[in-house]
Amino acid sequence: MKKERKVYSCFIDQFKCINLILKIMGEKDKEIIGHNIKYLRKEKGFTQQELADRRGIRRASIGAYEECRATPR
Repeated sequence: MKKERKVYSCFIDQFKCINLILKIMGEKDKEIIGHNIKYLRKEKGFTQQELADRRGIRRASIGAYEECRATPR
């Protein structure tokens, strides 16, 4: 019984570690996407409103993407 508990505990610790790594990677991906959207928007000379109108979304969504508070769906 002790060995089972130890194996289970080890599995839970590894699972927590993997979840943490995935969470960190997800935040980094969100940051990269946001910076790319802002860079490309400025490169094309669009305002956030102009880009939002072209994409059919709200201007606030563009701002959220660029500030890494959300990711495009």
